[in-house]
Amino acid sequence: MIVCTKGSCFVKSVDASGETKNAEYIAAGIMAEIEAQGPRNIVQVCTDGASVMRNAWAIIIKKYPHIVCGWCGAHVIDLLMEDIGKLEFFESAVKEAKKVVKFIRNHQYTDDYFKNVSDHGLLLPADTRFASAFIMLQRLIQVKDSVVDVCGAHFDCWKRRKSYVEKANAVQMTVQNQEWWEKITALCEIISPCVSVMRMCDGNTPAVGKIYYAVVQLGIKLNESLSSEALDACVPVDTKSKVKALLQSRWADMYTPLYGAGLCLDPEYHRVDVHSYAEGKAYGDLVDMAFKVHDDASLAVEALNQYSKYANKEGLFANTRIWEMAKGQSSWKWWQQWKGQFPELAKVAMRVLSQVTGAGAGERNWSTYGFVVSTLRSRLLPDRARKLVYVHYNLRAVNRVRVVDYEEKFFEWDNSEAQDSDY
Repeated sequence: MIVCTKGSCFVKSVDASGETKNAEYIAAGIMAEIEAQGPRNIVQVCTDGASVMRNAWAIIIKKYPHIVCGWCGAHVIDLLMEDIGKLEFFESAVKEAKKVVKFIRNHQYTDDYFKNVSDHGLLLPADTRFASAFIMLQRLIQVKDSVVDVCGAHFDCWKRRKSYVEKANAVQMTVQNQEWWEKITALCEIISPCVSVMRMCDGNTPAVGKIYYAVVQLGIKLNESLSSEALDACVPVDTKSKVKALLQSRWADMYTPLYGAGLCLDPEYHRVDVHSYAEGKAYGDLVDMAFKVHDDASLAVEALNQYSKYANKEGLFANTRIWEMAKGQSSWKWWQQWKGQFPELAKVAMRVLSQVTGAGAGERNWSTYGFVVSTLRSRLLPDRARKLVYVHYNLRAVNRVRVVDYEEKFFEWDNSEAQDSDY
C-alpha cells in the first residue's frame, strides 16, 4: 500500500508461499517497491511491530538513511489499551464482562427479555482489537439497569430448569456485584482518552503533526482520571503506576523523528514552547528530518535558519492573520503556500506533515481481499486475486477523489487554552 495526501493506493501483493519470512526477505520486498516508486519519493515505511519487521527496518534504513521506519500508531495504542486491560486488577473484570454479554446474547430467554427492556443491544468484542472490548464495556455500562433487570427474580425461576445453571449463577453474581461495575467503569475512564488518540492514528488523514501533543495530553488526562475521587478510591496505587509506565513504554515503541518534527512544524502548536514542552527532543527531531529531506547539508541548515523565524514569529510570520488562515486547511497545505519565501523549510514541513501515522490502509485492504477471495471463490489463484483487488480497491479510491464536492480531510484545531493563549 502507498499512502499520500490524496488517499491510499493498492500497488501489489506478494505470494510468499514456501518462502522463509525473515527480515532479509521482507526488507528485500519493501526495498524493491521503494526502488520502483523512487527512493526520494518515500518518506516513511510503516508496519506492525513484529520483531522480524523491526529487524527489516534496520536493513532498509541502512540502504536508505533518509527514510523513517516505524510502528503503526493505531496498533501501538491498541496494544496499550490491551496492556491496561490485562493488568491484574482489571483482567478478571474484562473476562467476566465478556461472559455476561455472551450469556445474555446466546440464550433466547435472556436475549428476548433484554431486547424488551433496553433500546440498545449488547455488543460483542472482536478478536483482533482491544478497542472493541472497550466499546463492549461502554455499552454494558450504558445499559446497566437493563442488564441488572435481566438477572432479577424471574431469572432465578428460569435458570433452575436449565442444565447450565452454574454458568447462569456465575453471570448473576457478576451482574449483582457492585465492585465489578466499579472496575469496568474505572477501566473505561482510563481507556477513553486512549481511544481518541487511536482514532487519530487509524486513518488516511495526515496526523503526524498532532500526535506528540495528543500523547502528552493523553498522559495528563490519565493522571487526572487516576487521581480523581471516583478512581482514587477503587484503583490500587500500584495499578496506577503500571498504567503510567505502560504509556511511556508504548510511546517509546511508536516514536519516530516524524512526531517531534511534526510538533515543531504544525501551525496549530505555534504558541507552544517546543524546547521546554518536549524537553528539546522535538527540535532535535526537526534537525534530523531536515538533513533527511535535503541531500545538500547547506539546504538543511538554511531550512533550520528559516525555522527560527517561524518559531520566533519574525518577518511574515509576525502577521497574526496567517495563523488564522491555517485553521481552515491541512497543515502541509498551509506550508505549501510558503514555498516561494521559505523553500527549504517548506519542503521539510510538507514532507513531514503530509504523513499518516498508521498502517490502517493495509488493514482495510485485507477486508477487500476477504470480499474478493471468499468461500465461493476459494479457488482463485494469487495473481488473479491480486488483479481483482487492485481494480476494486483503486477504482473506489479514484472515484472518491473525482466527485465534484471532494474535500481533503484534515484535523481541525483544538481550541483549548494551550492553543489560544497569547504568545
